[in-house]
Amino acid sequence: MKKILCTIIVLAISFAMLAACTTPAPAVSLPAKAASIAVPVMPEATGLAHVGIFVSDVERSKKFYKDTLGLELIEQCSFDDSGNNFTCAFMKKGSVCLELVQKKPAWGKLGDGVTDHVAFAVNDVDAFRKVLEAKGIKFESEQQAFCKDMFPHGSKWVFFRGPDNEHIELSQMLSSSTTVPDVPQVTGLAHIGVFVADVERSEKYYKDILGFNCVEECSFDDSGNTYTCYFVEKGNVSVELVQKEPAWGELKDGVTDHIAYAVDDIEALRKVLEAKGIKFESDKQSFCADMFPNGTKWVFFRGPDNEHIEISQIL
Repeated sequence: MKKILCTIIVLAISFAMLAACTTPAPAVSLPAKAASIAVPVMPEATGLAHVGIFVSDVERSKKFYKDTLGLELIEQCSFDDSGNNFTCAFMKKGSVCLELVQKKPAWGKLGDGVTDHVAFAVNDVDAFRKVLEAKGIKFESEQQAFCKDMFPHGSKWVFFRGPDNEHIELSQMLSSSTTVPDVPQVTGLAHIGVFVADVERSEKYYKDILGFNCVEECSFDDSGNTYTCYFVEKGNVSVELVQKEPAWGELKDGVTDHIAYAVDDIEALRKVLEAKGIKFESDKQSFCADMFPNGTKWVFFRGPDNEHIEISQIL
């Protein structure tokens, strides 16, 4: 009897243990999936806004750039600032946009400056030159310059002057193709040329401050001078940093006054640049409600060779 009783007790304990093992565990409340945290995007220059050229007669300059290079007027406005009246005409073709700025009272005499030239990309520099010569344009050299070490297949270029003596370049990046374009034309911006004292210092500045990357380096001799050129790019803008030996003389602001970089948030980028030690020319951003449909804000600072740089936000 005792043996049977012990057997029953053992079986009862076994069934209890088995039930404990097979009973579903109580549900555990898992933490809800963490909500996505928005990471702020670093404010930066997104590309070219425009190149600013000081002109004496904005209507004459508008006609010149339309007739010679095919730029079209996309915006014009006038505003008063610090006792001066400014009329600004924005002319555009492809990726290049010029701001033609007339001031009253008029600008003083302006020559070449540290921001030296705007280079327009063309598909056939020889044919395009003939078109412009037929329109009365006088070029600075009898033939196009050529450098076989600039870009994979070499580059050809030639300079002429605008109505206010601004320096303009036609530039063709050569290719392995032998196809001749049907119509010679401007295809966009090639680059903006900036004269610098130390090309490596300037390359570092444009990389650290504005996020550019160097895409091409070359050196060549011309007329007893040695030129070292670094092409730095970001978005749709290319800047040619040009160092010369013997060195350039003193360089000041010129008729081609500034390069304006487009930004999405001018206040945020200004704070980023101020944290990097950049000193701006004014305590707050300028604003014009009549420039483009919803207005524009802008502010200026200087590069390592005192070149005039603008950050610009179209609202």
